[in-house]
Amino acid sequence: MKHKIPEFFGSKEDLVKLIQNYEKQLPEHFLLRRKKTGEEMPTNSRRVQQFCDEGIIPRAKSKDGNDSFRGRYFDETHLIAYLAAIRFRKSGQPVTNLASLLAGRSYSELEAIAFDETDSISDVLGQGSIVKQQTADRLRKMGRKEGRALRSSLARYALTPDVHVTVNTKAFKNLNIDDVEALAEAFKDAIIADLKSL
Repeated sequence: MKHKIPEFFGSKEDLVKLIQNYEKQLPEHFLLRRKKTGEEMPTNSRRVQQFCDEGIIPRAKSKDGNDSFRGRYFDETHLIAYLAAIRFRKSGQPVTNLASLLAGRSYSELEAIAFDETDSISDVLGQGSIVKQQTADRLRKMGRKEGRALRSSLARYALTPDVHVTVNTKAFKNLNIDDVEALAEAFKDAIIADLKSL
């Protein structure tokens, strides 16, 4: 579907009216519905504010068109980001993923996402890129700052059939005999503490 986004600069209420027009014209793409009842959930100022607060769409602008913490005005970049976010939302993405899915995308990329004719937005980007982004975000939340799995080589010492110690082989370069004794002492202390707590 080819759509030309009109130049726009107005209040939050003006933006909501413009979005509601798109919801009426293309409800299958832009109108949210309740999962259980199918009841329509047209956009409102509260949702627009939530999307601003969560970084899904840019913050409002000042009267002169500059980004502003206390801005009250919106333009076509807010509209296209909102419409692209709703396409992702309708494809099953939770609201918590929307900001990261839209981050760093150009205006033309957002326009392609918003107005693609496929029913599922994952067809636009390829399911793989969405899944990769989600996986990277989850790994970062779990402490893996790189957002990807790292390859590691491990040396595993079977002290007894039931007691094994694993050491990353990269650590060998930096260890000396005193370090090994300190590690052995720390291991001993941890085992003794666990035995006493039983």
